[in-house]
Amino acid sequence: MMSNILSVVGLSLILTPLVVECQKSCNATSGRVCGAKFVTKTFKNECKVKRKFNVIHSGKCIADDDCVCQQDYTPVCGVDGKTYSNDCFAGCKGVAVACIGKCPCDCICTQQFDPVCGVDGETYGNACVAGCHGVAIDCKGTCPCPCIIDLQFNPVCGADNVTYSNPRAAKCANVPVNCLGKCPCECVCTLQYDPVCGTDGKNYGNECFPIKCHGVGVACKGKCPCPCICTADFNPVCGVDGKTYSNKCLAGCAGVDVQCAGKCPCDCICTLEYAPVCGTDGNTYGNACFATKCHGVGIECKQKCPCPCFCPAVFIPVCGVDGKTYGNACEAACEKVPVACAGECPCGCACTKEYNPVCGSDGNTYGNPCMAKCQGVAIQCKQRCPCPCICTEEFQPVCGADGETYDNKCFAACENVPVACAGRCPCNCHCPKIYKPVCGKNGETYGNACVAKCLGISVRCEGKCPCPCICPKILAPVCGVDGQTYANECLAKCEYVAVACNGNCPCRG
Repeated sequence: MMSNILSVVGLSLILTPLVVECQKSCNATSGRVCGAKFVTKTFKNECKVKRKFNVIHSGKCIADDDCVCQQDYTPVCGVDGKTYSNDCFAGCKGVAVACIGKCPCDCICTQQFDPVCGVDGETYGNACVAGCHGVAIDCKGTCPCPCIIDLQFNPVCGADNVTYSNPRAAKCANVPVNCLGKCPCECVCTLQYDPVCGTDGKNYGNECFPIKCHGVGVACKGKCPCPCICTADFNPVCGVDGKTYSNKCLAGCAGVDVQCAGKCPCDCICTLEYAPVCGTDGNTYGNACFATKCHGVGIECKQKCPCPCFCPAVFIPVCGVDGKTYGNACEAACEKVPVACAGECPCGCACTKEYNPVCGSDGNTYGNPCMAKCQGVAIQCKQRCPCPCICTEEFQPVCGADGETYDNKCFAACENVPVACAGRCPCNCHCPKIYKPVCGKNGETYGNACVAKCLGISVRCEGKCPCPCICPKILAPVCGVDGQTYANECLAKCEYVAVACNGNCPCRG
């Protein structure tokens, strides 16, 4: 029922301009009703509903935290300039949809400088630019606007627990609004039973009660205790069962005692002292011993990754693929942004935003042929990578890690089988023909641990590559250099994507 109501909210916000603004009749005894425009608002009765607001249901408006949407990813750009996962999430925030797809929407304005101040407190070059960002104009001229309080009585309770006559009065006092109506704010939650476990270890009827009424975070959905949740830190330990666990927490979740620090077998011995260091491979290790002795990795700095980035004070501007100008290539690298071209933005190479993916000869997928050409990359095929596997009939046999002989290394690669040695099987290094795949530290899959050892490759985990990537269930969105939004930095790293900026894509200056 809740999701149906909220879907109606989202739809009503999108279709607001099409709704006839006049009402022929109203019911003054209807009781409280919830109206929606770009935000939801509770009115005393139907006759009190303002123009352009649509009545979506009777009773008070439902808090945003009770908003339940499907998790399908069909991004839309709201009139507030933010990207939402789908139109339902935009509706839950009371935001109308400006266009389908990620922000920004294609918007073309003149370069005329006629500044206006938006309701978000930002100055825009002209009214058109503000409109392209989906921001209403607060006043003409640069920000801040003169603070003029109207006489409308629409009380709100400020974060300082003082009642203001209307939202504008609170804004003029630089006080955030806690809730609509006079102070004190009430704690209002639905009676829907959808139990959650709070960070205080107590059970609550739904997400609203711990967050709004008790100031407690939600540890997990469902009754306490929560399932065992560990961080994605890679500080391996060897359990008494002879298995390697990514960290001590994961071993504990499996109910296994730690035999020693480091991977199994227990020949690499380090203390469990937590003094994090960042390795030259970009991974964080529990202490210097884990990095150097157990992994053979140098230490880049004595703290968690990433390390601080220091660049020379030399101005040799470059344009990043995010469309921003950086003082030099080093500064772009510090932000993990590839360089699009030398000199200030924009680059001379201009491409449309048409999505017609091609696979470059470097193995990367580009949005369209123009984007690949701008990077100086030849097109391997007209689709997302990888391209279909096509091999020559040349007979230069190789032995695969699965113990099978292939006509040449191309045929082995097409089957995703690493080459164990040149020539027919078996290789000089004799291994049993048991297919028990392992993933090497080089990211390649081998038929079994023996085959990997024969090639001098250390085993990262048992099973095919990639190894499982375990991340905490924390929503702290980041924008990857591939233009995709990830729920947190750990999930981006699991996809081997560098972080371009914190927050949803696209990155903003």
